[in-house]
Amino acid sequence: MLQALRLLLDKGLSPTALNEYLACSLKFYFNRVARFREADEVEEALGADGFGTVVHEALEDMLTPFQKSGQPLTAADIPGLVQLAPMMVQKALRKEEKDRHARADEGLNHVLGQVASQLVRRYLEGLLTEKDGLPLQIQGLEEELHATVFVPLPDGEKLPVRLVGFADRVDQLPDGRLRVVDYKTGLVLAHELKLQKRNETAAEAAERLVLDATYSADKVRQLWLYRFMLAQNGRPAADAAIISLRNLPAGPMPADMGFITADGQDFLPRSEELLGRIIRRILDPQEPIRKTDDLDKCQYCPYKGICAR
Repeated sequence: MLQALRLLLDKGLSPTALNEYLACSLKFYFNRVARFREADEVEEALGADGFGTVVHEALEDMLTPFQKSGQPLTAADIPGLVQLAPMMVQKALRKEEKDRHARADEGLNHVLGQVASQLVRRYLEGLLTEKDGLPLQIQGLEEELHATVFVPLPDGEKLPVRLVGFADRVDQLPDGRLRVVDYKTGLVLAHELKLQKRNETAAEAAERLVLDATYSADKVRQLWLYRFMLAQNGRPAADAAIISLRNLPAGPMPADMGFITADGQDFLPRSEELLGRIIRRILDPQEPIRKTDDLDKCQYCPYKGICAR
């Protein structure tokens, strides 16, 4: 098993995989190490993941011309994009439905397509009133990020661990710095991206970053790793933010990562130290494989039949 874990760490560990390990190390083992797979089932209705994919792909297709040309998205571009939104959503919906053997214009999927179009249109229209929303200089879309961390192990070995991920969008801010953005089709509130609570030390917030499996910790951890991967490749990001398409008035909501650089610590070495703690725990043969204590996480787990939840 240790060899399989090392192979996984060499191939690449994503923010999703790290969150999965912290939430339920048994699911992580089934999915990432043993690579158990369930028989494919035909799904006629879009699930939450499929709905999110449709919205992400529609936005990516619409914004790609601006990213490729290097021209900023301006207020003058918005009306045309708003008109284009339903067609681009339908295109993404047809693509998503291809493997589901269901037509995009039938039943619940038709309704979800309409909802997706509305979310995309509202997001685009909201850019007109968002503070500093336009012009928008897009540097990357669905950009593959990567980094390598050398993790000190108890025997003195420095194990190379590869991190991988895909950022929905990377913006260049007016001051030249970068902002990495993650779209969420569900509701996210700004306070959920603040791990350090009132009267809490930076060290306590850092503990939560490397140990907790809460909704808030998952989101902050994902943004932290995106920012880390950019920074390690010489592209320091000013912000790592979520755009919640169900909370558009909030605009891009940055994760508060001030606790990482508290007391004058540099972001990169401190992040490497915190990542090392998670990796050493994954590799520790004394660390038991645990089921999650949060039964809500089991509801849609493909392995709940195996672990009798």
